Amino acid sequence: MIMKKYINSAIVLLLIISLSSCFTEETPVTPHEAGDATVNSVTMGKKYDTRVYFDLGTDQVVGSHSIDDWDIGFSCEPGNFSIILNDSKLMEAGDLGQVSIDTPIDPEDTTLTIEWKFDEPTGHKDSTAIGFWYESENGISAVSKEHVYLVYKGINSKSRPQGYVKLMIQSASANEYLITFADPDGTNKHELVVETNEDKNYVYVSFADGGSVIDLEPPKTDWDLLFTKYWDYFYLNDGTFQPYSVSGSLINPYYVKAIRSTLTKPFSADSTVALPFEEITFADVDESALLPVKNIIGYTWKWFDFEQSYYVILSYKTYLISDTDGFLYKLRFTDFYDEDGYKGSPKFEFERL
Repeated sequence: MIMKKYINSAIVLLLIISLSSCFTEETPVTPHEAGDATVNSVTMGKKYDTRVYFDLGTDQVVGSHSIDDWDIGFSCEPGNFSIILNDSKLMEAGDLGQVSIDTPIDPEDTTLTIEWKFDEPTGHKDSTAIGFWYESENGISAVSKEHVYLVYKGINSKSRPQGYVKLMIQSASANEYLITFADPDGTNKHELVVETNEDKNYVYVSFADGGSVIDLEPPKTDWDLLFTKYWDYFYLNDGTFQPYSVSGSLINPYYVKAIRSTLTKPFSADSTVALPFEEITFADVDESALLPVKNIIGYTWKWFDFEQSYYVILSYKTYLISDTDGFLYKLRFTDFYDEDGYKGSPKFEFERL
């Protein structure tokens, strides 16, 4: 079966670890009265089956939904025709080329050669599995290559593989995409118009029941952080990398930027130590160092202690964040368990600088 070995290894790593684009113009923040430190938490669920959107400015969850609700997302940003896969379900795609979507294909055919790709966790539009599906674009519309993509629909919240679908993006204009999708054997073919929404980063599509467009994401100006399960990767000794599933925090691609603090203070005559969370002020922060990289906060604020079967929080790591309103925050994580001892509930302390 295509990917059988690959999927199995990914699932093994998923079990182990689970137990365990575009730069925007900088807008400097005018100094202002700092806020008070605030502690809050979100709940993804012990199986990380919920995606949770959080707004720093209002200190509240502004949206959430199941990881099972969607398959692919379509950019609503003018001139950006990128298409993303559901990274919470560990989806992948392979380009079959300019073939008929009606032509049967057997995903279990071991002689079939497909270069499987997943969306890189950085969120850059040129690093998606589907990639540049168009041969030309003028900032308003895009002309399709008419390639067919075999899409592995990943693993749902109950750890069940969801099979495959063939996809062709026929066109894109300023306010809609036109797609066709079918089962691998060419049957059950559907055409779907996907209308975009300029208030959102993406609109989402589910392939279930003939396909539907689903409104899931809050308005792009209303949230800063997304807590979810997603693909990431680590590099192996041979120079290759292995994708695996993690849970953590991703930033809103709309104007949000962040960086892990590397600020220090003197410790002795010839050494320094990290500047503690409590001591970081607005004046310490170099705003130009903050980056619009989706997984820049990510998951490395915790590590899994296999001997104790428990996540350990690295609360000494401080993250500096510029939100959708342009305010600067410092943030650190303090827990990953709820009051009943179940994992999947990140607790964090943050303060406006």
